[in-house]
Amino acid sequence: MGVARRLRLLDVARRFGHVIIEDDYDNEYRFDGRPILPLAARAEGDLPIIYIGSLSKLLAPGIRVGDAVAQPQILMQMTDRREALDRQGDLPLEHALAELIEDGTIKRHARKARRVYHARRDLMARLLRERLSEDTQFSLPAGGLAIWLRLNEGLSAETWAASAAELGLSVMPGIQFDLETVRPAEAFRLGFAGLDENELVRAIDMFERSKPTR
Repeated sequence: MGVARRLRLLDVARRFGHVIIEDDYDNEYRFDGRPILPLAARAEGDLPIIYIGSLSKLLAPGIRVGDAVAQPQILMQMTDRREALDRQGDLPLEHALAELIEDGTIKRHARKARRVYHARRDLMARLLRERLSEDTQFSLPAGGLAIWLRLNEGLSAETWAASAAELGLSVMPGIQFDLETVRPAEAFRLGFAGLDENELVRAIDMFERSKPTR
């Protein structure tokens, strides 16, 4: 969301008494322009916002540790329910991560990861423009870890995904992310973060070769 939409959302929440859950899992990966402040940084103190983040995107998917910022009474309710699900957690991991945060290691890692993912985003975008501009279109994302690739009329994302799977390439068609299942978006969510330069080139090559005929 841009700044204007975020402010409108705050206004709606204030007028109707809603609680906003702000899942800012990819906050560290803003590549273009200045970072947009989260809603939690703009809201007045009486507006209930639950701001949650994650270390799984920053470090590794297997690290299931996150953070939450909210009003004290909300945090107490969250703590009670969390204890009912998992009373102990992973204390050694949590203490290790706390030390990495305190000594600045996580912050330095985030800067390095941002440079790496920025380069991977730009490489995937260039390859898509060079190889598939006649059949697809996309807006270069200012942040995040994936490109939303829209297909031109006449192409089926599910058919394309099935064809790619036959070559050994797994891609997720838009129906996996769309609430509208009757006429889902003919699109793909293409993640670039987990692939190095050679893997990205190979993946887009396989993706191009698997394109079904109209």
